[in-house]
Amino acid sequence: LWSAGSVIDLGNALAQGINDAGDIVGYRFSGGGPSAVVWHNGVPTDLGRNSAAYGINGAGDIVGESRSASGLYQATLWTDRGRSPLGTLGDGEHSVAFDINETNDVVGYGNTGALLWTGQKQVDLNAVLANPPGGQFRLMLAIGINDRGQIAASGTDANNYGRGYLLTPIPEPT
Repeated sequence: LWSAGSVIDLGNALAQGINDAGDIVGYRFSGGGPSAVVWHNGVPTDLGRNSAAYGINGAGDIVGESRSASGLYQATLWTDRGRSPLGTLGDGEHSVAFDINETNDVVGYGNTGALLWTGQKQVDLNAVLANPPGGQFRLMLAIGINDRGQIAASGTDANNYGRGYLLTPIPEPT
């Protein structure tokens, strides 16, 4: 953390996200595996073993992944009410949440590719997007989401080359 012209060492950890208040999320390493952590004013708070945090919004809601009872990692949301799994789609066993905006829309990935969690719904972004004329694409990861609902994603094009994509929501016709 760079603050007031000096560096604050966060220790044996990886910082993954920061909000406007300067709260940082990431994960630390220990003998038992990674542990999600949030640093507030440079002071760490563990969020639990076998987990990692990747994004945090202005309200302090955090997203990442944590090991489920079955032993697999699933997308997770931490709020002031505690930790909640976000789940997977279909027969998916693994999911990860990478970012959260101010309206608590969350993006990440699962077995179907790029995912959006909005309200109480999970949305497979590949299932709701129309492919462009003359080609196919597949969204693998949804990496970031802003407060306008725009999503930064990565995937492949018709030739299986890696590509970056910007998804912009369009209001449904009345």
